Amino acid sequence: MDSNVFGLVASIVGAASALLGAHLNGRMQERRTRADHLQQLRLEDEKRRHSHGNTALQELKDARLSLCRVRREASMTMSFVTCEDAMTPQAYNQRYLDLVTDLDKIEVAIDCWAPELQKELARFRGAHSCFWGEQQHLLHLRGSSSEAMPGGIPHSRAVQEARDKIALIVRDADAAASAIRRGLQEAHLALLGLPPASLFQNLLERADGMARTCSECVRAER
Repeated sequence: MDSNVFGLVASIVGAASALLGAHLNGRMQERRTRADHLQQLRLEDEKRRHSHGNTALQELKDARLSLCRVRREASMTMSFVTCEDAMTPQAYNQRYLDLVTDLDKIEVAIDCWAPELQKELARFRGAHSCFWGEQQHLLHLRGSSSEAMPGGIPHSRAVQEARDKIALIVRDADAAASAIRRGLQEAHLALLGLPPASLFQNLLERADGMARTCSECVRAER
């Protein structure tokens, strides 16, 4: 009788142990599966972020190159070059249209990665359009053989006035372009996880100030 009870108890304990072992193995397997799944999700997220970051960096780089091209085109140097080359207004129109893609690249990069620069972009676009209009007017004047313009204004004076207007437009375009360039550079550094360039500039200025103070102290002691 005792042996039967013992056998029954042993069977129950064995079955319970097997069930407990199976349950524990199942829980451990579930945890491993969940951990593997989370790890896979993290890896995929890192890949997406890496790809997203590379895309952003490339777009910012392209935007800065486009800004350089457009800024160079809307300059006093280019104004003189187009005049000296005797470019026709029609040819200059096409030259202007060729830059539209560059302006679009700048706008897309700003919309996506530096929306705080939209005001400066609008200012730059406006200045660039004004430059095109005044340069068109200047090319018409350069191609004119008339000694006097409507209203009796001498031809040479009309040309000089057009150049003066272009110089003011270029100044405004340069100011807006400089602000955009700095903003795109800050966005680029932020994506790389680096501090803004302005921080380095501030540190350099502080170091320079401390160096001057030390020099003055040394001279005072002497």
